[in-house]
Amino acid sequence: MLLATGLKLITFAAPEYELDPLRGLVRWRIAHGLLVARRGRDGGGYLQIEVRRPAGQARGGDPANEDPARPPPACLHVEIEVAGFYPAIASRLGRRIYGATQSKIHVIITHGFLRSLARLDLAESRVGRFEENVS
Repeated sequence: MLLATGLKLITFAAPEYELDPLRGLVRWRIAHGLLVARRGRDGGGYLQIEVRRPAGQARGGDPANEDPARPPPACLHVEIEVAGFYPAIASRLGRRIYGATQSKIHVIITHGFLRSLARLDLAESRVGRFEENVS
């Protein structure tokens, strides 16, 4: 996240992926930035999104589906976790102010992201690791 040229609020390392047939996880390790307290820089904190499909749920096209190229709706469990993050505002202004402001703002932003995930209204990946090779 960029505030102004050269001033970065928070930066992340390249995403890490864990994938299997029932689960997908992407983790961005927190590198540094103005919002990160000194003790939280380069110290293993991360933002992580995990999506799980119930074990008994079918995958792929449904014979009754009108469009076999488009998979049927699925039931998924999504978890978002921030761990090991030490916000600079919490160390400078105290936990009470952080809890009354930033903590609530993060919840609102997370709920908005989850609604966009349910609508499949997602930004295109900048990394493009799983992009198909088109010749």
